[in-house]
This record gives sequence, C-alpha cells and structure tokens, in this order.
Amino acid sequence: MSRAGCPNAAPEGTLGLLAAILRRAPRLPRALCRDTPQLFDVPTGVRADIDQALTICRVCPEFGPCAEWARSQPRRSLSGVVAGRWYPTKNGGTQDDKP
Repeated sequence: MSRAGCPNAAPEGTLGLLAAILRRAPRLPRALCRDTPQLFDVPTGVRADIDQALTICRVCPEFGPCAEWARSQPRRSLSGVVAGRWYPTKNGGTQDDKP
C-alpha cells in the first residue's frame, strides 16, 4: 500500500516536517508576543529588547499554557524569550554582554 493510502503515515519532505512542527505548537490566540515576534524569536539580542519581552510575558493572558508547553519541550529546542524565560543559543548572549 502506498503512503498516500495510509491515514497515519507521516508526510514526507519539507512540508511534512513543517506540518509535524506545527502540530506540536501551542494554540495561543491571545498571546501578546504575536504582535512583536522580533522581540521574542531572536536567539541573541539587545538586553533592552530581552527585558521588554520578559515584561510582556509577565502580563500575558496565555502565560500559563505557554509555560506548560515550554516545560514539555527539550531545553535545546527553545531559543529567545519563551514563557518569561530567556533561552540563548549555544553561542548566544546579548549584544550588551559583548565587549
């Protein structure tokens, strides 16, 4: 039987990988980070931007579900500001930390 005929078969290629990632992503329609992803999604950044993102997280109506999702993820898979925590990449840090 072909993969197309099997309802539980994983899709192949880039589109399949993207679909798998999106299936695991939380649905957070009221998340305050939706309007300013550049503050949250950058693995390294300016300290002021990180502080602003952390402040926004603290008052976000989706903080609880976001934090629960973040705890369920492998630590190395998180970067930027997620659920009120800063996750730098391996060679991360902030621009303010560099001489």
